[in-house]
Amino acid sequence: MAHAKAILLATDLTARSDRPTDRAMLLGDQLDASVLMLHVVEPGRTDGDAAEQAAREELQAIVDRAGCEAEPLVRSGAVHDEILKLVDARSPSLILTGVARYNNISDYFLGTAVEALVRRAPVPVLVVKARASAPYRRLLFATDFSDCARQALERAAAIFPDAEITVWHGCHAAYEAFLGKEGTELEIQQQADRDMKKFVADADLPASVRDRMTTLVEVGEFYSQLRDCLNDGKFDLLVIGTHGAGGLTRAAIGSRAAEILKYVDSDTLVVRPVRQ
Repeated sequence: MAHAKAILLATDLTARSDRPTDRAMLLGDQLDASVLMLHVVEPGRTDGDAAEQAAREELQAIVDRAGCEAEPLVRSGAVHDEILKLVDARSPSLILTGVARYNNISDYFLGTAVEALVRRAPVPVLVVKARASAPYRRLLFATDFSDCARQALERAAAIFPDAEITVWHGCHAAYEAFLGKEGTELEIQQQADRDMKKFVADADLPASVRDRMTTLVEVGEFYSQLRDCLNDGKFDLLVIGTHGAGGLTRAAIGSRAAEILKYVDSDTLVVRPVRQ
């Protein structure tokens, strides 16, 4: 079992926040971690003090019902700024939050806050969409073979050392045009297979993780292939790294974390590279 000293749940206390809240409780048990439960009240409200008190009471009620080790916290300010301040002060192992489809203006602002958090957070961000029915056991790790992706794989394996990990790479057949007339789908597949083998070999992973690890390379439209993988019921968590390699591979994964978050319906762990 992994041992994380704390995980941070950022919740807006709306009806849609029950999924990340339930996952935080389950993940706290899975990782042997305490849970920090943060709600941020918008600044400048005329009922600011009352809103903060109401939030404290609601958070405490959630903790009491769950019967878990959790600390309710309320702050006032910009959501992602207050989350990052708490991360700096308390050093949680990861952040949990939820994100909705952009059905209305409030959904849009929630989504942009999560995207800002993904870009700036120094710890992994877990975006929860599915109902929490069991601990994460089967991870799909999407890679572009970059060093940033390697770091993300190592970090995910450290957080979930008992999980089965499938390392997946999707390459677009349309990229043949960039390879010239000699480029074929078979050549793309073969090169990706070689890149995958090297990527996994270069990762610093325990033998126990490697023993349960599998790899998968698919040629086709990136998002369709990714969604098909996630929809077949084999995986309960998608893991991606941000700011991957340049060029085509970066366009596929590294710089499109926010797009992937909107596109897939699964829980997704987003991992930024460690700055040297």
